[in-house]
Amino acid sequence: KNAVTGPLAEAATAAVARAETDPAVRVILLRGEGGVFCSGLDLKEFNADPRPEWLPRFQTLWRGLHERLFACDRAIVCAMESYAINAGSALALSADYLVAGETAFLQVGEVRQGRPAPMNVAWLLARHSDAVARRVMLLGRRIPGPELLQLGIAHAVVPADEVLTAARALAAELAEIPPEGI
Repeated sequence: KNAVTGPLAEAATAAVARAETDPAVRVILLRGEGGVFCSGLDLKEFNADPRPEWLPRFQTLWRGLHERLFACDRAIVCAMESYAINAGSALALSADYLVAGETAFLQVGEVRQGRPAPMNVAWLLARHSDAVARRVMLLGRRIPGPELLQLGIAHAVVPADEVLTAARALAAELAEIPPEGI
């Protein structure tokens, strides 16, 4: 379910870095494989015995990915067909444009687990009002696609089987804008 691990954070950071150096890349499309955006941290990997070699560096890797996304000079579109939970929601919120499925949801559930969600907080406060950030963060509940649109978090909400097509169309539209405009 595209769960977050250290290797995923490293690979995503490298992919964004490559995209930034390629003049042919005008827009970055974030999507999950298999109709799922991201289920959050891969708890099985984080709790594996023996511990993964990347575990002590994970916070640095994760923060590095978000710093790279924040500094990225390419437009970023997220195709969220079904759900983005916890760490996955931070990735979805990092996008300039979020295209969500009608039955999709975003959840910053760490609050219900008594854990902080610093990347979610950072993206919400960077892109949305304090009121929206509080509504998303403090309850920790699932926020369905139509409500994400109403809150101004989603750019568009379409049937799940049309999310990737709609996100690609938006990316193509953005790619037609001169780079100086973006």
